[in-house]
Amino acid sequence: MPKQNAFAVRPGSKLRAWDEDWTVIDNNTLNRTITLENNSGYQKRVRYTAGQELMLRSIPFHKGG
Repeated sequence: MPKQNAFAVRPGSKLRAWDEDWTVIDNNTLNRTITLENNSGYQKRVRYTAGQELMLRSIPFHKGG
């Protein structure tokens, strides 16, 4: 699983935490919070510290340019 700095995590990324799969809905870099949603629709907002890295299961494709 690739590691990525928390401030660079894009919406649509998938990760595993608290024994559940989560999808990133929003990443508010100013407040350093990430909003996650699980498969049943439950949303959770978590804070991260500067420089913190996350282990992602998948990263959405983005064609650079």
